[in-house]
Amino acid sequence: AMAEKLIQPIDVSKIPNYADISPDKSGSPMLDHDGKVYGVPWVWGLTALAINEKSFDTPPTSITEMWNEAHKGRVVIRDDAVEAIQFGAIATG
Repeated sequence: AMAEKLIQPIDVSKIPNYADISPDKSGSPMLDHDGKVYGVPWVWGLTALAINEKSFDTPPTSITEMWNEAHKGRVVIRDDAVEAIQFGAIATG
């Protein structure tokens, strides 16, 4: 896209909260080319999990609880292959 001049660098001084983005995200080499910013990290991490605490005597403290046979048919996640792989990776270390 840069070679074909389809995109332009972003003037991050016009983005009020850009300075609040952690340097490991804002300084990603995927967003920077020749010292100019061509992308802004707008999302990172996984979707949050919600737990109905009334369904447990003791609320779970581990993501592995999602695979507990006792909860079969009662656990749902978004239909998103990337998140499914990420949840599985976190659960299995």
